[in-house]
Amino acid sequence: MPAGSGDSGELGTGGTSQSNIPVAVSGGLTFSHIAAGTSYSCGVLVNGSAFCWGTGGGGQLGNGLFGSSLTPTPVLGDYTFTRVTASSQSGASCGILTNTSALCWGDGNIGQMGSGVNQIVATPTAVAGGFSFQTVATGSQHSCAIVAS
Repeated sequence: MPAGSGDSGELGTGGTSQSNIPVAVSGGLTFSHIAAGTSYSCGVLVNGSAFCWGTGGGGQLGNGLFGSSLTPTPVLGDYTFTRVTASSQSGASCGILTNTSALCWGDGNIGQMGSGVNQIVATPTAVAGGFSFQTVATGSQHSCAIVAS
């Protein structure tokens, strides 16, 4: 349950108010993992589907659009995630799938999505290299990961 600033909808309550106490994310969703970025958040449901909400002008919500959402919106694709990340307002989001591959979406203008292409993408894009990932982290202009080997 999130708390704090909700100016950009990053609490996922359907509004832009802050909260000094934990509040439920809209939609009655049950999350197994959640990540909070600067002005947006992402989470993985118990069934492995991913949702993001808040500021999305840079494609970081992964829903195929370049716009914000005050409530959780599904990340496009028929993927089963174990973890997701959220970064700065204009950064990239990434997720690790149950098969240990990774996908990223959002601002990849300087290569931070690891796809080999420098562009902004509003849908999940495969990380290059065929690695098996244990974890991934995203910053405002970079991403890092730990591989199984």
